[in-house]
Amino acid sequence: MDSPTDVPEQKSKVSDKESKSSDNDDKSDGKKCDNSSESMKGEGDSEKTKNEEQNLSTWKDNCIALDFRGRWTRENSLCKGMTEALEGRGYDKEAAAKKANGPYVQDWSRNNPDDPLEWTVTTFNTEIATPYRDVTYTVGHFEEMYKGPSILFGESDAKGSILKRFMEYKKCSDGQFGVALVVTTETPRGNEESKRYLSKEGQLILERKLYLDETKEVISSLEVFEKS
Repeated sequence: MDSPTDVPEQKSKVSDKESKSSDNDDKSDGKKCDNSSESMKGEGDSEKTKNEEQNLSTWKDNCIALDFRGRWTRENSLCKGMTEALEGRGYDKEAAAKKANGPYVQDWSRNNPDDPLEWTVTTFNTEIATPYRDVTYTVGHFEEMYKGPSILFGESDAKGSILKRFMEYKKCSDGQFGVALVVTTETPRGNEESKRYLSKEGQLILERKLYLDETKEVISSLEVFEKS
């Protein structure tokens, strides 16, 4: 016959077994939680990627919506800092004032069906004169060769001069669709940044900044164009 002390010992063994089983269950549950956490992390990354793609698509749509197409005439009476900006480019005061108040007309068009972010710009001395400059603005780095005199870049070499340029679209709180077209150019006097956007009133606004290498001075100007 078993002694009374044998029973509690047996119960103790069962308790140990149950305890071990409980520990294993805890570990198993822990693994399940870890797997669930990894799954949630993967879903979060996927959602983040999806949002980034949507934001990128919306940004490109806004860039395309920035529509400069048509003929634009500079309204000299609305411009600011033009004479000073031309003096900084090497003109004397009289010549700078004459250039600043002279006619300036541009045609903007999209000629590349495969790239709606590319622009072709034709510049005229007057609205009816023969165009004297054509340039194609494309996103990223590009080069432009010009021959003869340039109001902004000076006289070219006999064989023509090459300008190194870079175009991009940037956020602009003052512009329609929150977008501006920005072009940076390496000039003989320093780097120039030109920012174009459409105002809420439908004007084409051109902000220029020339960072002079020699004096480290920054020359700013603002030009306002009305659609013809």
